[in-house]
Amino acid sequence: MAKEIICYHTNRSHVALRPNMVSLADGFRALGCAVTECDLDNRADTDACYTRLLSDGNAIAFTVGNNDLGMVLHDENGAPYYPYDAIDTPHVSVMLDVPYNPCVTGFDTPCRHHIATLLDRHVAPILPLAWPKKRMAGIFLPLGGTQALTEDQAFSAARPYDVVVSGVFPRGEAWPRRRWHEEGLPAAACSILDEAADRLELEPKNSWDGVLDVLAARGFSSDVFRRRMIPYLPLMQRYIKQYRRLKAVEFLVRAGITPDVFGDGWEGVPFADGLRLHGPVPYEEMLAIMGKAKVVYQDNAEFANGAHDRVFTAMLNGAVVVSEESTYLAEAFENGKDIVLFDWKTGAGRVAESVPVLIADETLRLSFALRAYGKAKAHHTWRNRAARIAEAVELLYGV
Repeated sequence: MAKEIICYHTNRSHVALRPNMVSLADGFRALGCAVTECDLDNRADTDACYTRLLSDGNAIAFTVGNNDLGMVLHDENGAPYYPYDAIDTPHVSVMLDVPYNPCVTGFDTPCRHHIATLLDRHVAPILPLAWPKKRMAGIFLPLGGTQALTEDQAFSAARPYDVVVSGVFPRGEAWPRRRWHEEGLPAAACSILDEAADRLELEPKNSWDGVLDVLAARGFSSDVFRRRMIPYLPLMQRYIKQYRRLKAVEFLVRAGITPDVFGDGWEGVPFADGLRLHGPVPYEEMLAIMGKAKVVYQDNAEFANGAHDRVFTAMLNGAVVVSEESTYLAEAFENGKDIVLFDWKTGAGRVAESVPVLIADETLRLSFALRAYGKAKAHHTWRNRAARIAEAVELLYGV
């Protein structure tokens, strides 16, 4: 790929956006690509990149940014405009969550040649249902892991944290609410969401699959019914993500383990006295914390068939990952040898059985960590993700 790549980043909307996109840019460079990083916080930098796109777009292979970064600009009056509605250069959106998470924007943003990466391989069918008039390709591609420590550091430094949990819980809430009953939804929709929630509390699936199962059981399998339920998925996603995260951490407390929890909102949960709360921390500091953890404990929430970058980042910094089940993680790693996966039926017992042993037996813990490190280093870095993105663009657009 001889042409140049423009990689957008910013600090404005998400603390991890810039480090991740800088890592992705470095991944493209490692593949031999020419890369220009466009700092969207710098107006002169942004103007220069868009001037080049408009005047000599053929010199650019493609552009890339998290969510809708780079796809939406604002004029001097603050009004938005959409340059990719008039540019033939392909754009790749590296999405940070499932399409029905309302915080993830860019799926519906005008763009002539748009590729969106997906963190769960079961959600691709939503794209043509939710945005039928838009030409958009979805590719399954979890975020890459970030390595903050050298290999020597990762396997020689002290690890003062036994079990680390990172993630937020809604401040002021003790237990998740099924908010669809508060939104004035049709009774039929509430019934479907309730049944899906009941299933998802017991089965390792994402919200989309849970709703599809209920629709199929009712005989409502055609696309018109599936499309009708898509606007309600954010309510389900919020509920089940909170529920699964809370239950996962409760497994630890029930096992007599006191985790170090980094993230906002945990003060009000029913078992808060069984947690060591550290509050929110910056992204860079969280990288260092993972390098000081024996075990990083992960809920999978909406990625039952995918993964979050925390899994790979933990492995690349020498921690052992104990995670909620994922079909993708089960294929990428060997359960019981380089990762520990738990489900929702036997999860409490699995956590109680495995985590204390990993904490107490450093030789065993290191064997897990070394095996996982090798696989993550070989297959789950931002360089790996850059290679897959470049391949997808070349296959679709020949550049």
